[in-house]
Amino acid sequence: MHGSDPTKRRLFAVNDKGWHLIEEGTTDITGTVGSASTTSTAISAKLKTRSFTFGNIDVKSWKRGQLGCEVSNGDQFTIKVNTTDPDRTNTVHTESATSSEEKLIRFGSGRARGYAANVEIDVTAGRPSFRHVSLEAITGGANARREIA
Repeated sequence: MHGSDPTKRRLFAVNDKGWHLIEEGTTDITGTVGSASTTSTAISAKLKTRSFTFGNIDVKSWKRGQLGCEVSNGDQFTIKVNTTDPDRTNTVHTESATSSEEKLIRFGSGRARGYAANVEIDVTAGRPSFRHVSLEAITGGANARREIA
């Protein structure tokens, strides 16, 4: 929403180069709307998985995970593991790609504990493509077992 009394919805055109405001009468912060030339502004991205619980609310020890991705030179992102009860965020990997390739990134969870966990990826540069993500945990008790989501 933009403006006040009343607030208005804004329409953006988005492509692989960035964003552009549509149907505005004056220029925006990039000075492009309403002019003949266009300039794109890069968009930082965030991907957050659902919370994995393995079907129970017992506290688990989140051990490690992996992320399948395709990167290009200049792509940058961080991987975080967020746990619930106790609520905690661990930055577990920072990637700065120097070439174009398909990668399988394996990461530890920082020995996080909690009944649920999700993976959060913050893209700060470029356009990496993510194919899959998984987490591994060990449930406690006499019947300890390893589970993979």
